[in-house]
Amino acid sequence: GAKGIFTVQYPEERIPLPEKFRVLPVLLYDEETGAIRCTACGICTKVCPTQCIWIVQAKSEDGKPRPKPEEFTVETNVCMNCGLCAEFCPFGAIKMDHRFELAELVRKPGEIHRLPDLQVSTAWFAKTHPAEWAKEEESRKRKAQKAQAVQ
Repeated sequence: GAKGIFTVQYPEERIPLPEKFRVLPVLLYDEETGAIRCTACGICTKVCPTQCIWIVQAKSEDGKPRPKPEEFTVETNVCMNCGLCAEFCPFGAIKMDHRFELAELVRKPGEIHRLPDLQVSTAWFAKTHPAEWAKEEESRKRKAQKAQAVQ
């Protein structure tokens, strides 16, 4: 990259973002199956310092809880982008997004991101966070090898 003082003609030119750059949380879903990783365990809501995450757990027809969210909401104007929700998620369902150009002309609609707005594919995450994705893949391979060794 360039060294010293230089001007970037934004938005035509952009400086590549570091992989660990974080803005708002998103929820991963598996590209192949379409299954969301979130199990609505609620750990993210407990560790969030600003309490900007709300989850409603899905229920089956007989009223029993299901391991997925019916609703997942992030209040974007309250989120302080700390990344604790992503760090503490035991299922790797929450990741921090790189999209920072979130300004809108209307005030209220963009302040709350709901489940459909928050979902991104594992392929997207692998492309935007290659080093972290490689670590996850390596961890999954080790777990699969251990499971085969036990059988």
